[in-house]
Amino acid sequence: MSTQATTAKPYRILISSDDPDWLQARQDGIGASEVASIMGDNPWCSPLEVYARKIGRPAGNPVGEAAEWGHRLEPVIRRAFEEKTGRETKPAGVLLQSKQHGWALSTLDFWTRGKAWNSPPLAGPWHPLEIKNTARHMAEHWVDGVPRYNRWQGYHQMFVTGAARVSFAVLMGGNAFAWADLERDERVVQHMIETCAEFWQRVEARDPPPTDDSASCSRALAALFPSETPEAGIVTLSGELIELDAERQHLKSNAKRDGTRIREIDNLIKAEIGEAAEGVALNGVRYTWKSQARKGHTVEPSTSRVLRRHEPKESP
Repeated sequence: MSTQATTAKPYRILISSDDPDWLQARQDGIGASEVASIMGDNPWCSPLEVYARKIGRPAGNPVGEAAEWGHRLEPVIRRAFEEKTGRETKPAGVLLQSKQHGWALSTLDFWTRGKAWNSPPLAGPWHPLEIKNTARHMAEHWVDGVPRYNRWQGYHQMFVTGAARVSFAVLMGGNAFAWADLERDERVVQHMIETCAEFWQRVEARDPPPTDDSASCSRALAALFPSETPEAGIVTLSGELIELDAERQHLKSNAKRDGTRIREIDNLIKAEIGEAAEGVALNGVRYTWKSQARKGHTVEPSTSRVLRRHEPKESP
């Protein structure tokens, strides 16, 4: 279902992306690139990792070389989009905030307008243009149009700007170009708004979202609880941990381990232990999550928490 954009702007401009305070301003809400994670559709970043970032405990790596080259190639990809589509583009580069929901933020790459696939050759209203630079092996993700994890970014941009569509231009492996339009679907947008609003309530209440089986979730837990606190004492683990502990032991004893499921259970245990050093299940099994130093040899010395299982002590 497609909805036409309204003439009244549903957003306000907060700050330029060139401003040194831009990164900090993005912390005060949910940006378009974070929505796929919150919706559970980002294979590389979990809802808990976004939560950790929003409360000042970033778990991910700093922006790397791939992101730097993506930024450098934006003008090249933009020109290719103009040449392939015949559309007009103009810079964006400011942080926008939804007037309806203050937590909804978006910094567009560019604006574009021109002939759509199924519209007359009129200039039409400006709508967001999202530039992507990705590896060659990701090309299969674009065979059927915009990948699901990128669609959420587009839907969020449509919500903030009021646009009826978002265009994507992608360079794959440095030598393959594609572009696609994503039309607005109001039912999807409303579902996204409800989910993101609930997530932002969790951020404000310091109520973390549930754990999952991802490596991203493990990173987030390490960032949220970097060390144990003696004052936290020993926590009593929930009753469901008895069955999960038995499943964990069974998985570990198998020759073909399901490492993802083990990590999911471990993440749940870590979340329950939190700042404590130890958790005890109702069957007497103990789990410790204590800091352990690693000496520096080929890598820098570091300290991280290690989860260990301990059998119940036998009665004398």
